[in-house]
Amino acid sequence: MIELLSNNKEFVIRGLLESVFLLATFYYIFIKTNIKQYVKNKKNFLFVYIFFIILFFVQIIDRFQYNYPQNLDFYPFMRFAMYQAAAEPVELISYRFIVENLEGEIREINLTNIYSSIGLPSLSSRFDYLIRNFPTTKNEILVWTNSLKYFVLENDIKITVQKIEIIEKKVQYKNLVEVLIEN
Repeated sequence: MIELLSNNKEFVIRGLLESVFLLATFYYIFIKTNIKQYVKNKKNFLFVYIFFIILFFVQIIDRFQYNYPQNLDFYPFMRFAMYQAAAEPVELISYRFIVENLEGEIREINLTNIYSSIGLPSLSSRFDYLIRNFPTTKNEILVWTNSLKYFVLENDIKITVQKIEIIEKKVQYKNLVEVLIEN
């Protein structure tokens, strides 16, 4: 973590600013309100203080949730990753299913319209996993691609799953799996 912090000085500054804000917030909660008196009157007041100390400590030091694999996990005290900036370079990867017809025209198949009953977050998470772990996940991608044969038009000849990578503002497509359609 020290190496990452030395390479990303903006995270140190953000951490310090957030720490000041957190300290002020906790100070206000415990000193300026009657919560301190309420907690002190309970048997387990020490555990409440320990909880907030751990929460505060983790909020300050847990800066790199997007780096995998994690050496240390602070669950359930971790920061909210959706608000965390990632260290450069950011890896932008997605996928798409395309269908080619006899004339060579290509169109995309929107899986979310076809399989909306699965739930969009779980569908998106599953395909992100499948694309990132290709070729070990090739068989499952083939199963999904074969299931799309029922949604093609009469003159379609092929369904292809493509990995999309955006590297230095350039979009690159890589064919992962192709399934021929027999009409």
